[in-house]
Amino acid sequence: MSHITIRLDSRVNAQRDRNWAKKHITAVHSSYVFEELLSRALSRFMESGDIRFRDLDVIGINLIYAETHHTYNIHTFDDTHHQRVTHEFTHETFDYETYVMMLEEKEKFHQFAMVIRDVLVPLLDEQMISTERPISDIIEHCLKQIEMNDYKLVVLLNKTPKANKKRNQIVLFKLIVSVTGATFWIEGYEKGIRLFHTKVIEEIASFNAFSLYFGTSRWESDDVFVIQSDVRNWNARIDFRSGDIDIYKRARV
Repeated sequence: MSHITIRLDSRVNAQRDRNWAKKHITAVHSSYVFEELLSRALSRFMESGDIRFRDLDVIGINLIYAETHHTYNIHTFDDTHHQRVTHEFTHETFDYETYVMMLEEKEKFHQFAMVIRDVLVPLLDEQMISTERPISDIIEHCLKQIEMNDYKLVVLLNKTPKANKKRNQIVLFKLIVSVTGATFWIEGYEKGIRLFHTKVIEEIASFNAFSLYFGTSRWESDDVFVIQSDVRNWNARIDFRSGDIDIYKRARV
């Protein structure tokens, strides 16, 4: 197993009602970008063989903030032989409630890094085998990578819709995920030269919620393509030459 996921959550907030979660959806998902960047950075060390789990079936680590417990258990995941290490922890100086609501990138990352050093590093020291470098050094390198990425994750969604007859034209759909949400961008290239780079939707609260906005895409002509989303009735018409984007709601019949 060469990929590992790391998630930070809390049992303290497990009983919150749905109205609170809906009101604070951006805050609820605001830690995702740090968790995903850390997971990807650590996975690269696993792929290179620099570190490995004692149990090769482990695919993820869940760090759970709890009020009283400080223990970890390994659980079977998705009716397969793959497992996640679930580690419950308490920390007198870590205010999880404040952390969740914090949306200032640098300060939130400072708090995130503190938990990773205090909780994840000792856990990895038990669960993983390092052949050359201490786990603490590897984690510091991974945290530095998050800073070098400006605390943002770039996700490429797909390429040009297949109906386009001009093979020298390429369209990229891109999400830029940050603490405050995800923004949707479209880039157009011709013969390797970028013609436009345009922001379409700002502050999608959850990275995973993007599927509610993005539907199907197709070329309307050689230089115009459209995006249609039946779920949100959100639509866009993009002129490849000018980069102009017309966002509209389709009239329901």
